[in-house]
Amino acid sequence: MPETATRPPGPNATAIQSVARACVLLEQLAGLRVAGVVQLSAATGLRPATVHRLLRALCAAGVVTQDPATRLYQPTLRLFEWGQAAVLRLQVREVAKPFLQSLAAEVKETATLGLREGADVIYVEWIPGRHLIQPRVHIGARVPAYRSSLGQCLLAWLSDDERRRLLHGRPLVRGGPNTLLSVAAIEQRLAEVRARGYAIDNEEHAAGVRAVGAPLHDAAGRVVAAIGLGAPASRMPPRRIAQLGQRLIEVAHTISSHLGYSAGATPQSATR
Repeated sequence: MPETATRPPGPNATAIQSVARACVLLEQLAGLRVAGVVQLSAATGLRPATVHRLLRALCAAGVVTQDPATRLYQPTLRLFEWGQAAVLRLQVREVAKPFLQSLAAEVKETATLGLREGADVIYVEWIPGRHLIQPRVHIGARVPAYRSSLGQCLLAWLSDDERRRLLHGRPLVRGGPNTLLSVAAIEQRLAEVRARGYAIDNEEHAAGVRAVGAPLHDAAGRVVAAIGLGAPASRMPPRRIAQLGQRLIEVAHTISSHLGYSAGATPQSATR
């Protein structure tokens, strides 16, 4: 198999080509479990010198290791750890859904589940309430995290450096009439979320809608998702918001325990 194009690729194309070859190499090594340079060269069609160079880079990155006695290579558990992040996202939705369905039936309001992607929250589950008029959320919808009760939960327990980077990374844009439009105000709100244990969206994302959210923790204590309840502002006076917030904390604790979280664990920032 030829390894070079007719016209020499530029620097960016070369980097992309190297990444593509490394992925092919890792896929073959994962299938073989243990292999040497010659075997991997035959399996991938790459020259032995190229395979050796890529393996050295993968070893340096900690995703491949070489047995000093046999000189054979094998994947490390780093790949397993990376894969678990994606598995956990699927697991969170599967575990949380029946509890959200029960909660929505209990309080007769819309229940949601969200994950953080950069500075946004993505809704991955929506359970409608029992009222004709209710907030509607499209699964897969993305909104700025600072304007959402779910997003505030996902930001609140990040490290200070990561949170500041996300909040300063792009302009703050108004969504509803009460959107917080300064980093200082958002930081104050997130401190309140950490102290109270749940977040409140007081018409910050959309006019006429209020919502509450609570964080979900994994076995390591990291905040990996958030659940919420939303309703028209007329059905969410302050007293009911406080009641729903406490109920959300209880349900979030139950879901988190199914994800392996122990109440004694110290909350940490998510790694995504």
